Order: sequence, then structure tokens, then C-alpha cells
Amino acid sequence: MTHHDPAMTDTAPQALAEIAGKLTGPQRRMLLASEPGGWGRDDTATGVEIRGADYRVAASLEAKGLGDYGHGSPYGDLYFNNADGLAIRSYLMSNSEGKE
Repeated sequence: MTHHDPAMTDTAPQALAEIAGKLTGPQRRMLLASEPGGWGRDDTATGVEIRGADYRVAASLEAKGLGDYGHGSPYGDLYFNNADGLAIRSYLMSNSEGKE
């Protein structure tokens, strides 16, 4: 599990922009796909199935502290945004960057 930075959700928009600006296209797509609502809660993300090259994307997002991924779930291998990933996702969505 990655460490959650509680300050991320209160991060200034320019800091969010800097973090979002360093994401690759595949990283953005995975962050956007893991939307709020996991387990019926807005502060928990839904899982995104990962296969092939998606493992590298999930690992890179985990290394940036934006989410976690696991193996061996009965639902397949999944990536989940953490609270920091959801904050970046929200930034991307509110700035039309997530509407590709």
C-alpha cells in the first residue's frame, strides 16, 4: 500500500496542475477510470482491471503515491485510486483534461 498524503486533498490548484501535467496519457486514462464510489463511498475508488502494459501504468501510479494495485482478486487484477489519486482525478475532470 502506498502512503496517503492528507494534505493532497487540500493542495493548491497549481500544485495539482503540476502533478497532473507530469502524467502520461495512459496514466491519466487509468486515473480517470478509477472513479469515486467504490463500496458505495465517495472517498473510495472503484477498481480498474489491469492487463498487459496496464501493469506498468498501475505500478507507476502506485510509485507516485496516487493509488494501489493488487493481484489474485477473484475479479481480476485491479488498480484503485487512493484519496490522492481521486484528488488528481477531480482536478483533471474539473479542468476538462479528463474529457477526451
